[in-house]
Amino acid sequence: MTASIAGVGWGAAAALLAGTSVWALILRRGVGRAFPSYLVKGRLPDGPAVPVMMYHAVTAERLDAELSYLQSNGYETISAETLAAWLRGEGRSLPPRPIALTFDDGHASLYSVAYGLLNKYGMQATAFVCPWWVEQASRRRRGEADAGIPVAHVTWDELREMSASGGIDVESHTYDHHRVWIDSEVIGFVTPDGEWPGVRWDDERAPSGYPRPPLGWPILRYGPRFGPRPAFIPDVQAVGACVRHVADNGGADFFSRRDWREGLLDLLGGVRGHAPGRFETAVEQREAMSNDLQATREAIERELGKPIRHLCFPWNEAGELAVGMAIECGYHSIFRGTLDGRDVNVPGGDPMHILRINAGSSSERYTMSLPGRGRRGVSRVLLAKSMAVVMRRVGARNRA
Repeated sequence: MTASIAGVGWGAAAALLAGTSVWALILRRGVGRAFPSYLVKGRLPDGPAVPVMMYHAVTAERLDAELSYLQSNGYETISAETLAAWLRGEGRSLPPRPIALTFDDGHASLYSVAYGLLNKYGMQATAFVCPWWVEQASRRRRGEADAGIPVAHVTWDELREMSASGGIDVESHTYDHHRVWIDSEVIGFVTPDGEWPGVRWDDERAPSGYPRPPLGWPILRYGPRFGPRPAFIPDVQAVGACVRHVADNGGADFFSRRDWREGLLDLLGGVRGHAPGRFETAVEQREAMSNDLQATREAIERELGKPIRHLCFPWNEAGELAVGMAIECGYHSIFRGTLDGRDVNVPGGDPMHILRINAGSSSERYTMSLPGRGRRGVSRVLLAKSMAVVMRRVGARNRA
């Protein structure tokens, strides 16, 4: 390494390094809680233990290296059904070094990258997909989708091929991965250059991500549909007044005014900084969750001709009601995240809270920190994470 990093001297680099969010995370949570337990300890729990790695979009270079690492160190992939049955104590035997691989959201790279590499190494994985996204990708492939809909997901034809191969088990990730308003507090408005958090707005016929609400639509505090809080339903008249006001006063140019936010807050009326409206009832919340979980299963089963038994909640978040609804709908297991500092599945674990570890960014790559020859230890991961932050900050400074 040279005496400087992309034109920044070692002194400046050290200062940037010391202030990175990586070290802030360690100070706040401690090394043992900031990273997977096996990364810090160098080993998995004694006795049978199954790590479950969570991927989203992947690149060929990275996934190839990680699958190669697993194979060379004797790890064997198992299915969601095998893992759930083992947790239920049904006596299924596991290989000496079991691991489960999961891919969330059905990104296009599931077919273009992961499918071929899993075949190459003779491994299997579970893909949790959202039927609405898959349908949009399928319509785009047929030339039927609106050009304004961003599509970066697999199609039904691709899922059918992967499912039939036996290498990728397709399961449920809810219908469209959406969020809902969970409070009346206004945290922003839809502006020409602002981001949209993927909330179901207007009504249940507007899935997340599309179509985008009109300019001036209030953005409230939001959370996952299957989280613990009921949805807040804003008053349509008050919201419509904001949208009409923006449209009647220049549209996108309206937001160049210095006091535009204050004007829209005035239009909402009621308590300052809050939108008028109501929370959904317990009956409405149950019905919304049940409808989504049932529709997801029915869509995947109809298209792939296979039973759907396993579920992964978006953002790994689920309230008690959501878990109860999933059980009522007949799901055999729920894949989520860590719980009370635990991140690896052991005998006696709850099949309705299967623990998963985020495979991490290109600097973390936690799959290659599992016990084995050539593993990435904690010091190497810390350095890679810190340097990634430094390089991002250096790049931002150079662009400024």
